[in-house]
Amino acid sequence: MRKTCCIRTASFTFCKLDSSILLGGKKKYGLVIVYRTLIVYTAEDCRFLHIHFIVKMSGKSLSIHVTYGNQTFICSSAKKDFLNKVSEKYNINKDEIEIYEIEKKMKKRISVEDLKDFMKVEIRKKPHAVNRSNGQSYSSVASTSKAPSEAILAQKLLDNGSFTGLERAFLLQCLKNHFNPLKRKIVTEAGTPDIRPEMKNRKVQVDAGNLISRRTTYTQTDELINYQPPLNNTTFSNEIIAQSKKLAASDKIDSAVATDLMAKSFDKRRNFILVERPVVSFVKEKYPLLFNCTEVRNELDRIFYNGKCQEFISNIEKYAPHVLSMARDDDPLLETTKKKMELYPTNIQKKYAQEVGAILMISSLMHEDRIYLKLLDNTIPSSHFPYIESSAKLDDIFFDQHLFRVYAEGQYLCEASDLKEALLCLIASYFIFNIKYNDFSFGTLVVFEKLFLEANDTDENDIDIAVLQIIRSIQLKQQARS
Repeated sequence: MRKTCCIRTASFTFCKLDSSILLGGKKKYGLVIVYRTLIVYTAEDCRFLHIHFIVKMSGKSLSIHVTYGNQTFICSSAKKDFLNKVSEKYNINKDEIEIYEIEKKMKKRISVEDLKDFMKVEIRKKPHAVNRSNGQSYSSVASTSKAPSEAILAQKLLDNGSFTGLERAFLLQCLKNHFNPLKRKIVTEAGTPDIRPEMKNRKVQVDAGNLISRRTTYTQTDELINYQPPLNNTTFSNEIIAQSKKLAASDKIDSAVATDLMAKSFDKRRNFILVERPVVSFVKEKYPLLFNCTEVRNELDRIFYNGKCQEFISNIEKYAPHVLSMARDDDPLLETTKKKMELYPTNIQKKYAQEVGAILMISSLMHEDRIYLKLLDNTIPSSHFPYIESSAKLDDIFFDQHLFRVYAEGQYLCEASDLKEALLCLIASYFIFNIKYNDFSFGTLVVFEKLFLEANDTDENDIDIAVLQIIRSIQLKQQARS
C-alpha cells in the first residue's frame, strides 16, 4: 500500500507536519518538496513510525522598527536571528530581552514567533525584582522617555543602587555636557544660562512601513546617540580642514575645489555637529567654506541625496496655486498676490509672484507671524533661530529683483537671489546645524518641511491635527490636478 500525505502552505515561511505514517519494513521512504506542496511517500508492507519535523521554506528577512530606551533602528533579519541582532546592537544578553508590540499606543508582550514585517516593537530588559545590596526594589526596564526619572536616580545614588543602561548613558551625557565648552548655552535676558531644550523635530520618527516600502528618506540627524558616520583618518581630516581655511581666506575661491574639500570632510563635520552640538560660530570657524549658497545646497543634498534641493524648488512651484486656493476669497494677502500677478507683464514674473504669495500664505494659514522673514516693514524679535533678511518691503518682494540674506544664530550663512532660494537655505540651516524649530513658527516650518522638502522628520504626534489636515488637503489637490 502506498500512502501520501500533503500539506499546502500559503507562503514560503514555515510548514509544520506531525502525523503517524505506516512505513514499509525494509523498503525506503523519503521526503520531497515540490513548489508549495510537501509530499511524504512510503512503500508497501509497512511498520509504524512517528515523524515530527519543521520545513523552512525560505529564510525570509523581516524589517522590524525597534525601539530600546531613546534609541531606534530598523532591524532587517529572519526571526531566528532577531534576538542576536538586538543583543549585538544594544549590548544586551538575549536571555534578558522582552519584546513588546507597539500598536495604537498600546503595548503587548509578544514572542519572536509573533514578529511580522513592518511591525513596531519596543525592547526591554527583564526587570530584577530586588537590589541585592540593600533589598530595595528598582525597575531596570528601559524607559522610552528622553531622560530617566530624577527622583529614581537620586534615590539610587543615595542607596548605592544599580543603574540601567539608559540611566548610565544619561549620567554620562550630563557629565559630558557639563565639561564640554562647545555645548549650546544661550544666556537669556535674565542672565541665566538657557540650555537648548529637547528638539521637537527629532529625526527618527519615520514609520517603518513607509521607510522600507516607499523608501522615504530621512536625515542623518535621526539618532544623535547612535549616529556615528564613518570618520576619515584624523590626520587626513585635519589636512582637509587646514586646506579649507586656506582656500576660504584667499582672494578667489575655486568652487570645484571647495566642493571637493567639503565632500571629503562631510563625515567628520556631521559627527562634529551631531555629537558635539557646537554653536554655529564654531562651525563657521572650523568649516568656513560651508557658508555660501552653493555649499549650503550641496550640504543638504549630502544629508539627503543629490537633487533634493532642486526638488524643493520644484515643489514650491507645484504647490503654489493649491496653497493660495486654501485662503479665503477676501484674504488681503490673496488679493495682493492676484493684483501683482495681473500687474506684471511676463508669465515668469506672474509665476514668481504667485510662488511668493504661496510662501507667505502658509504662515497665514497657520495663524502665525512671519518671524522667519525680516523686512523693512516686518521687524522680528531678536532670536538665535535662523531667519531671512532683505532690504525691501513686503509689497516689493513679489518682484524678482531683491537679494535675501540668511542668518543662523546671528551668523551670516549665505545670500540668495530670490525668496525661493532663500527659503531653501533657511530650511537647510535647521538640518545642517541640527537646530530645533522655533515654537512661534513651528507650524509654518513643518509645512515647509513636509510639503516642499518632502521629509518626514518631525514626529506627527507633535503636530496639530489641523496642520496635518491642511498639508494633506494641499497634496490631494495636486494629485487631483495631476
